[in-house]
Amino acid sequence: MKKRIRRGVTQHDLWHLMHDALRLGAITHAELIGTVIGRTVGGSTLEDVSGKYLGAIAGAKGSRNLALSGERT
Repeated sequence: MKKRIRRGVTQHDLWHLMHDALRLGAITHAELIGTVIGRTVGGSTLEDVSGKYLGAIAGAKGSRNLALSGERT
């Protein structure tokens, strides 16, 4: 049997299936990375904490209490 046919007949694990999907162009690297990050980080406490931290560092859009605005309310 040829190597490709033998590989297609044998049972694959998850890593081989992902490699085949990437190699054949069924999905892109960006889609795979986005899915993995979305499944591991999305909806978790890490996402909430990092979102609040980055929002505080960058200065949240629509915030009315800017330190250097010079406006009186």
